[in-house]
Amino acid sequence: MNHFKRLTLMSLLVLIALLLSSCLGVEMDVSINNDGSGTVDMAFHISQMFFQMDPEQQDVPIPITKEQLESSYEGVEGVTVVDVAEEDTEDRKTITATLAFDDFSDLSKGEENMFEGATLTKENGRTVFRTVLKDAVEPGEEGDMTPSDPSQEEMIKQYFEGYSFLYRVRAPKKIKSHSIGELSDNNRVLTYEIPMYDFNSMQNSEPLVLEVSW
Repeated sequence: MNHFKRLTLMSLLVLIALLLSSCLGVEMDVSINNDGSGTVDMAFHISQMFFQMDPEQQDVPIPITKEQLESSYEGVEGVTVVDVAEEDTEDRKTITATLAFDDFSDLSKGEENMFEGATLTKENGRTVFRTVLKDAVEPGEEGDMTPSDPSQEEMIKQYFEGYSFLYRVRAPKKIKSHSIGELSDNNRVLTYEIPMYDFNSMQNSEPLVLEVSW
């Protein structure tokens, strides 16, 4: 293997490590009642390869064990951890959980910062849910996970096949407006879903914001 090929392989492995450290599959399902209370059903799907990485590289903004998720909201008033489960298969670990909240703002008090920046407000007679799904990423900036060699793209995509990013908001009334995603037939459920590779490699000059109002 010549020097160029060694560098190409090294850059590929570094990129895969970065993508793995961003988690591999996320599902967030937020149900909101008229009074602002509600529930969140979440699922995190993490490749078993992630747990073979150097512990210093295992830096992700989500809980990667059942114990981490349970302790994240320990002592947080207004948030109840209803259920947490962990399942291991040969290729992935899946953590699922249900949280109940009295006020949506209480969710941001968890140690893992999963809902940092997410808000539920009243604006001009409407209820507005807003969250930043991804910060702005310019080509070449830190956080840009696009392969520099196009030939690497298909290989990397294979690592992420079957993993996606999903964010769903269930409103108590018909949704009047939304920024991204698709509405259900009854106009009360908004779903944004994208393959995880596409989400991680997205180059967005502005933050990717999911906003729903009803």
